[in-house]
Amino acid sequence: MKVSVVVATCARPDMFFNMIRSLYATTEGYDIEIVSVIDETEKAITWITEYIIPKNWVLDFSSVRRGALAAWNRGLQISTGDIIVPAGDDQIFHPDWLDYALESHEKQLNGYGVVGMNDLAYDGNKQLATMYLMDRQFIKDHLGGVLCPPVYHYYNVDSEINAKSKLLGKFYWDERAKVEHLHSAHGKRPVDIHDLERQESNWMEIDRQIFEDRKARGFPIEWSSLI
Repeated sequence: MKVSVVVATCARPDMFFNMIRSLYATTEGYDIEIVSVIDETEKAITWITEYIIPKNWVLDFSSVRRGALAAWNRGLQISTGDIIVPAGDDQIFHPDWLDYALESHEKQLNGYGVVGMNDLAYDGNKQLATMYLMDRQFIKDHLGGVLCPPVYHYYNVDSEINAKSKLLGKFYWDERAKVEHLHSAHGKRPVDIHDLERQESNWMEIDRQIFEDRKARGFPIEWSSLI
């Protein structure tokens, strides 16, 4: 079974490098496809080609910034895996995360649905799983063939996927599967240009209102599938 890890990154080449290094170190023996969608950051491409030997690597680069949600959707569009793992550049994959997540996907969800993974900040049952793994068929059937509903600016994509999969009875929280989120809100990295842009644009409140409206309407599919 092929696993596509879809990574969106922009202007964080060093964090991206550390994230990829942790991914390689924790997925040995698996059929992994790394789909890297890179905006603006040519340095990231330089070290990919000079310092590592890409294996099953799919690279999509744009000198013009597309934004995180568009990048994740582009990554899904060019991926080929049966299992999809959306990822960011500010993450660290801990040992055995994929073993646990795939085990839960098969045994707890019968191979169909969303496994919430432990970002070391939130409880996916009581709060929110910001990291997750899911199968391509579930994405087609229930997410409208996208990773990120193209109605949001940045926030609440995870909220919608959590809420929808829980309503369908197709969500399982696996505390053992640790994919740490190095977010500034948790004091794990400095505030950067991306954080400041989102704050200044008030996207958190705007997207919250969009989420509440969509939730009240049953999370309708209002876009075309990419896969």
